[in-house]
Amino acid sequence: MTAALFVLWSATKRLGVVTRAPWRLLLLALIATDFGVIFSYRSGRYDGFGVLLMSVAAWLMSVQNKTVRVVSLFLFCLLIPWAGPQFMPVLFTAGLVLFILFRWRYAMEVCSAFVGSLIGGVIFLAVLSATGRLGRYLNFVGLQKRSTEFFSALLERGQFIHHNYIPKDWSVPFLFAGALVLYISLRRQKRAVWRSALSYGILFTILLTGLLLVVAKFPTYYSYMVVVPLAVSVCAGLSMCEAGKARTAALLLCVLSVLAGAGLDTVAYVHDRRDHDYSRIENLVDQSVRADDIAYVEDQVYVAARQRARDVYYPISVPGPYDGNIFPLMSQEQKDSITVLIVRPTSAADAKRILGGSWFETGQELVPTGNGIFGNRNLGLVTQTLDDLRVFRRSAIAAQSERDQFSRKPAVTR
Repeated sequence: MTAALFVLWSATKRLGVVTRAPWRLLLLALIATDFGVIFSYRSGRYDGFGVLLMSVAAWLMSVQNKTVRVVSLFLFCLLIPWAGPQFMPVLFTAGLVLFILFRWRYAMEVCSAFVGSLIGGVIFLAVLSATGRLGRYLNFVGLQKRSTEFFSALLERGQFIHHNYIPKDWSVPFLFAGALVLYISLRRQKRAVWRSALSYGILFTILLTGLLLVVAKFPTYYSYMVVVPLAVSVCAGLSMCEAGKARTAALLLCVLSVLAGAGLDTVAYVHDRRDHDYSRIENLVDQSVRADDIAYVEDQVYVAARQRARDVYYPISVPGPYDGNIFPLMSQEQKDSITVLIVRPTSAADAKRILGGSWFETGQELVPTGNGIFGNRNLGLVTQTLDDLRVFRRSAIAAQSERDQFSRKPAVTR
C-alpha cells in the first residue's frame, strides 16, 4: 500500500490533475483512512496490490512520449488477467470513461490496454487448461451463478442478499457527495470541468458500481476500486476550486469520510480493545496445538494455527454448493488425519459428526467479553471481534493421558 501511495502521488503530480502538495497529501490521507481500505488491510488481504496496479496505470498515462506510453500500457495490461479477474471490469470502465470524456484522443492507449489484457487473458486461460485447472478456476469465479442467485432471491422471494454483494464502505458516500458539490460549484462558475479528473472520478464511480452490482460481486474489500479515482476526483476539484462555501463543504465531507473510516475503527477498537486482541488467539493456540497436529479451525484462528501445526484446514469460502464448507471437498483420509478442533460451540457438533470418530473437549476456550460499543449491530469489520472458541481433541488409545496432559494447562484464555 505504501508503494501504491508513492506512485499515485507521482502520477497525479505528473498528470497535473492535483497540482498542489497539500491536496496530494489529502489524497493519500483519504485513501489510507477509507473504511474499505482499512477493512482490506485488517483482513490481511492483498487489495493493496490492486491500489498499486491502478496507480501504476495512472503513472503510465503520464508518460510524455506517445509510443512509449502505448507500448508500456500494452505490456502492463498483459499481466492484468494474471493479477486477478476482478481487475478486468476496472480496466474496461477506465477505458470506457476515457472514451466518453475525450473521444478519440486516447484511442490508441485504450486499444493497446484492451488488446494487451485480452491476449494476457487468453494466455492465462490456456495455461490453466494445459495444467488441468481451468474447470476449477471457472467454478471459483462463478459470476453467472452469483448474479442469478442475487436477482432470483430479490425478484422471486423478495430477499435482499447483501453479504459480499453490496459494499459497506461508510466513507464512499461522503467522498461521492464531496465530488458532486465541487462539480456543481465549478459548473456554476462556468469552469471547464467535463474533461477533467473531477468528472472522470464521478463517471467512473457510477459506471463501475453499476457493473459490479449487475454481476453481484461488489464486496467491501473491492470498494478501493472506486475510492482511488473518487479521492483523486475530489482532490482535483479542490485544486480547481477557489476558497468559498463549496470548498468548505467539500473539505467537511472529506473529514466525515475520514471519521467514517479510521474514526469508526478507532472508536470501536479503543472501546473494546480486549476483544480485538489477536494475541488471545495466539495464546489459545500455543496452549492447545502441538507441532505434529493437523487442525481444523475457524478462519480467525488460521494464521496462528498455521504457524504451529503441521497442517491446518478452515472453512474457506468457495462459490457454489460448498460455500463456507470445506468438508465435502476433503477426502476421508484427510478427515481422519485431523487431530484437534478449535471451533465455535455452535459449529462443534457438526464438525465432530462429519469428521467422525470420538472427540473430547479439553476445557480450553476463548470467551469474548462482548462489550462492543455498537452492541449487537452488524457494521462489518468494525463490529467483528474474537470468536467464542472451544478446543476438542480426537480420542485415541491414550485418551485419558491426553486429558491429564491438557488439564495441567490453563483452562481458559481470557
